[in-house]
Amino acid sequence: SPLIPAVAVGDFTFPNDCYCPNIPVPVKGGMKIYPRHARHVYMTGPDMYLALRLGAKITIYRGFTCQMLMKDNKPSQCLAYAVTNLVQDRMRAKIENPLVEKSLKTMVNSCYGKTAQNVSPKTRYNAKKMGRVDAEPSAVTSPYHAAYTTALVRCMLIACINQLHDMGYKVYS
Repeated sequence: SPLIPAVAVGDFTFPNDCYCPNIPVPVKGGMKIYPRHARHVYMTGPDMYLALRLGAKITIYRGFTCQMLMKDNKPSQCLAYAVTNLVQDRMRAKIENPLVEKSLKTMVNSCYGKTAQNVSPKTRYNAKKMGRVDAEPSAVTSPYHAAYTTALVRCMLIACINQLHDMGYKVYS
């Protein structure tokens, strides 16, 4: 399943006929590339699932699956109700009140933003010290959740790119 909550470190090799490999490899400066093969790379469950569907060979050195938080014998979706309401309210506000729509957009994006805050070290300006200082993570910073959220969206887009290419369409970016 593409939704298995898993994280691993390993090697991968995509076949030459894979149009767009999906596993990101960080390079200097914070950029990421998508090579056909790499060694000792961090991967999430969605990354591994799509890579296997695209014909990649994966060797895992170390990995784990996460425990799902269960409530009433179902996976907990503690933020699902709130985020769903914000998204629905935003859709209605797009038509009725653009200012409210922008505020709701900020609230929805903040759910991810606070989870991903300072996953990669950053600095911020401190007026009291008249210079830059290390930024702190938020109380809800979670590298796992940030990586998993990003991986789900990235893998969906890359799967679409590969499928469109296989159907004969040109995909440039």
